[in-house]
Order: sequence, then C-alpha cells, then structure tokens
Amino acid sequence: MATLNDILSTYANLNGPTVVVDPKGGDMCENYLRCHRTLFGDLDDVEYIKIPEEDGMVPGIPFFDLRPLVEAGGRERATAVQNIVDHYFQVLYFALGKDTVDQAFVANEILTNLIKACFDPVYGSDHFSIGELLETAQNFQEYGAKVGSNNNDEMDDEALIARALPQVSDDQVESILMSHLQKDQRQFMNTTDAVLNRIRKLKERDFIWDMLSFDVDDDHWDHETGWYDREEVPMLDLKSVLNSDKVILIDTGDIHGESSKMFTVLFLSHLWTSVRSIWTPDDDDYIANVIIEESADVARTEIVYEDLLPKGREFNLSLGLIMQYPEQVLGDDPRGNRRSYKEILNNINTKIIGNIATDDMLAESLFHEDLDSDEIKDRIAGLRRGEWVVQLPSTGFHEQKPEILTLKPLPIPPGHDEGPFQVRSQSEMIRRRSRTRHCVSRDHDAIDVDSATDRSRAPSPEEQEVKDEDEDDIEGEGLSHKHLGYLELVFDALTDGVKGYTLGKSMKELNFSEASDDLEAEGYLEKEYLGNNEIYYRPTKKAETTVDRTFSPTDGGEKGNESLTHRIGVRLAATYYEQQGYGAKMYHSPDGDPHVYDVFVSPDDDSPDQRHKIVEVETTPEHHSHVKEDYDKLAMAYGEAVWVAENQKGARRLIKSLSEKLEDQPPQDGSVSAISDQLDSPGAHELLSINNLRDEVEQ
Repeated sequence: MATLNDILSTYANLNGPTVVVDPKGGDMCENYLRCHRTLFGDLDDVEYIKIPEEDGMVPGIPFFDLRPLVEAGGRERATAVQNIVDHYFQVLYFALGKDTVDQAFVANEILTNLIKACFDPVYGSDHFSIGELLETAQNFQEYGAKVGSNNNDEMDDEALIARALPQVSDDQVESILMSHLQKDQRQFMNTTDAVLNRIRKLKERDFIWDMLSFDVDDDHWDHETGWYDREEVPMLDLKSVLNSDKVILIDTGDIHGESSKMFTVLFLSHLWTSVRSIWTPDDDDYIANVIIEESADVARTEIVYEDLLPKGREFNLSLGLIMQYPEQVLGDDPRGNRRSYKEILNNINTKIIGNIATDDMLAESLFHEDLDSDEIKDRIAGLRRGEWVVQLPSTGFHEQKPEILTLKPLPIPPGHDEGPFQVRSQSEMIRRRSRTRHCVSRDHDAIDVDSATDRSRAPSPEEQEVKDEDEDDIEGEGLSHKHLGYLELVFDALTDGVKGYTLGKSMKELNFSEASDDLEAEGYLEKEYLGNNEIYYRPTKKAETTVDRTFSPTDGGEKGNESLTHRIGVRLAATYYEQQGYGAKMYHSPDGDPHVYDVFVSPDDDSPDQRHKIVEVETTPEHHSHVKEDYDKLAMAYGEAVWVAENQKGARRLIKSLSEKLEDQPPQDGSVSAISDQLDSPGAHELLSINNLRDEVEQ
C-alpha cells in the first residue's frame, strides 16, 4: 500500500515520470490502475508491461549499442564499451553466480576482448546482437583449436589465425587474443568452453536472450536527434519516458529468482545509458522516480551503488529501493558486500523504516545530533504496526538536517480493491496498448534470430566414435541411448527425483538434454514454460508406452490427469521436506485414512520437529468449492496442514477462497511468507508457493 501511495503522490505533485519494477507478482499494478483512474480520470499517462509479455514478447531495450552514449551523450568510445562490458558481467553474476564468474579470470579476459573486438571502431560495429557475439566466440574456438595441429590439411596456421581472430585495429586486443591461441589445446578448449558458457547460459532464459538479441539497424537511427526512430521500431523508449509525466509499471512477477534480477539489471543498464545520453529538465520540480520492489540483491550490483545512487542526482534521477530490511543487502557474503551496503546507506538521503531489527551500520547512517545510535534503535523498536521512522535530506547547502520523524501511513486510496467501491482496472487494454508501443516478438526484424544458429564445436575423433556407435535415427526403428536416457530422467524428475538435480532448475539442466528437441518434435514430450520462463517437459502417452513408465512414484500413488504445474509443485514440496530431514511420500494415504494427500510428510531423527505435515498443492484456487473440500479434508487429518500455491497471486486467491473457513483472516497485501505467518486454522497452518520452493530446493 505504501508503494502505491508513493506512486500516486509523485504523479500528483512532481514533474517527471515514475517507473516501478515489481517482482512480487501480486495485485499492486492492477490496483494502481484502479486508483489512478479513480483519482485522475483516465489512464492516458500509464503504461503496464509484464515480463515477458504475451506470446513471449519482450520490451525493446538495446544493450550492445554504443550510439546513445557516444553520439548523443558525448562519451569516449572506450569508456562506453567498458560500461557495456561491466553491465554484461553483472547480468552474468545472476546467471552463473558471482564466484563462478570471477574465478575463471582467463575466460573473462577473452570474453571482454571479444566484446571490444565486436565494437572495434574500424572493423567492428557500433551495435550488435548477442548472437553475433556468440558467433565471434565460436569462430575463435573452432579455428583457434586447429592452430598448431599437424592433421589439418585444409588451412595453414596463418589462415586459421585469420579466421579465429576478429579483425581489430587495437593492437592490445589482438595481442591478448593471440596469446591464447598459442596455448596447449586442452587448456585452450577448456578456457573457450567457459567463454561460450558465459554467452550460451543466457539462452536458457529465452526472454533474456531475446532482449539481448534486440538490435536496431542504422536505417532506424537518427544521427540528428541522437536517438532511435520510434515510429519504425517498437521499443521501451526512455527518451520520451524521461521527458514526460508518465507512470510505467513493469511487472516481473511471472518470473522469479535470478531471472527477475537479470531483467532488472538489463533495464537499469538501459536507464543509465538513457539518462546520460539525453536531456532532462534542470529544475527543482523535475524528478524521474524509479522504484524497485524486493531490491536487496539488485541493490548490491555495481550499476546501483557505483552509478545510479551516487551519480543519478546529477540527472534529476531518484532511485527508490524497497526491501524487507536494509541488512538484506549483505546477503550470504557480509564481508564481500559490506562496501555496497555502506555505499547504499551513505547515498540514500531519504530513509523510511518500519519496525525492524536495526543493525549498527543502519543506526549510524541515521545519526542525528539529538539522538545517539542506541536511542535510534529504541525508537525504531518501539514503532507500532503502520508507523514509520523517516530521515529526510537537508533542505539546502549548509542547512540544518531535519529531525528524524515518526509518520503514520496514508489511508487506502480510492479505487483500491480493498476500498468501499469497485473500479475496473482496464489492465488488459493498457497492456495491449503498451505491448504495441514498447514490445517486440521474436519474428520482428529487430530480434536477431539468425546469428550463430546450428553452431557447435566439432567433437574429437574419440567423441565422434562414441557418437557414431550410440546414435540411431530417431525416425528409425528405435530411440538412441541418449533419447531413452533423457526420457527416463524426465520421468524420474517428476516422480522419485534425480540425484544432483531438482525441479528448481530447468529440465534443460538434465543430462542428455540435447535429445529433448528431437523427442518433442516426434511427440514423446510436451514442452511448457514455468516460473521464470524456464523449460519443463511432460512425457506423453507415447513416451509412457515406449519406456514402460507411468507417473507413479516407486512407493505407489498417483494423482491422475493433473497439470504439469501441479505435478512439479508436488515433487518440489516433497523435495523441500526431504532436504530438511523429513520423510515425504507423494500421493499417499496413511493407514486407516481413506484420503489421498499430495504429500504426506513424516518426522525423522534429523527433521527439525516431530510433527507430521499434510501438503495440498493448489494451482486452481479460484475453484472455491473444491478448495473448501480440501480444507475440510486437511482439517480432519493428523498433522499440520500446509498449502502450496503457484505464486503470490495464487496465494491471495487461495486465501480469498478460504475466507469463510479461516479463523483469522490474514492480510492479502503481503508476501507469501507474511500471509503464512498469520495462518493458524485447523485446515491451514502454513502457506508456501511453487515459485519460492523452486528457489529453496535449488540450493
């Protein structure tokens, strides 16, 4: 509610746009539409985009493009290139993990110089797609691996080097790349495989790959205005946004975890490029507000604490970071993230804080001459629910710092669905309009789908021999070992689990996943996108017949004709409790109980408590009568009743369907965990979500 009131207030009282990135997947965006329409009469100034949009459409956001920075922003070319390299690696941190990326410094050096080569001022381009970068890296590996080889009859070393190295005018870039071609072949292949992995890994998330494939050609670049031709190419045009009073709602609730953070980094990169490239009004009333919900992980990226926070005010850019408590920024590496946390505390001039545990660094950042750190901690600890402590910036140079104030929240704004009257959000119409203006699909000319296709490194003679022995034509009499192996693994993943793999990851992470496209094409698998648009498969009846398998776990029990999302939720819930030391059985009927439960959880010596748990996975919470029947079933069972919804929106719908059954009605405007904390009814003790479980079991 506080965020919603914040957006309404900035629109009403300030000149400039407000952009909100909301990863919670709740009703905030639709409620904003209702309230804005009620207060201001129409939705002409509001845009609403979901990530990804319908049919896989993505906002047009140029990434590998120097033109706005160099031509419009007057930046040095080398500096602009390094900015793009740095931002790309920040995306990789979420795709691969920071430690994994940083420890392979040789691969990072090669990748950095390949990007610089693609941007070469003489032989390269001012802009390119990730597919073209992959093609450059593939050439470097394919031809570089043959340099110095005695069994190559087609080209001599000089010709191979010419094909491996991208043509560059920078002697240093050429020298660095050349030095790697002189290494031992095994070392070279290992290193370049790591380079390719730093590009191909992003393909696991199709919408991220499509965004990085967005490339506006020179015909649609206006050298006079220093910007893109918006009439010809739909894109998230921040030039017009930053010089407007629009409200842009970006809903990333359909993706989760690292995918949502990767999108946010791409968006912030585009934002930072735009504010440095274009004119923004220079007056006290103009503020471009950017608000990021659940921002702790994104806050510790360099683009936030080194660029946007300390330098954004030069361009009248205000960045609002909303998180459960500030110390979240320290994450799992408090020592490594201490600098980013300190920079954030020092550079955020307005802090609004509820009743949370206050760490020393936060208390010190709230220093006021009339209050010491302990007094500030006591004041925060004494806040009642709905009260806030706020620290405001000084009103001018050499002016006294304002007192630390205690505030009460604004009331529910008119039009909100918790208010006394109902207002239609018109969300579908607004999304449709925003898609047309700002999004592109894969079949648009601006999305490069042709570069680096059907390319992979040639197998060694030993690998080829095994390949030749193993591979049968899938259209022939039988499936190859790889095809059969992958089918078995998909069945295992959906029933008893696979060692070293959980459904927190895409099924493309399973062994033999290269066989999946063949199996899908021949009708053995049906593909679905779940969570953060990652790929999962459901075996068909044809597959069941071929490998003589069903969806029954080895200890018996099967739900029947359930959706793939429901099956994944059941398996995830079982894995979640197994990893905590419980025994978990899918689709189980305890002795003497006629009911079948999605997951029946039994305590063990290693489990954190000795209570049974009965788990119900509910992916259709709008079916009220069915939900109520399941509640009654769980209320009569022996054990704690645990519900699993698909996501935050599903959780809210579930609570709404259970409203007549619950003894205490929990608030519906919080996170899944916040709703769960308020549950204490016979048939509902705890609430989880499939999205959160995927994050939990992925560790």
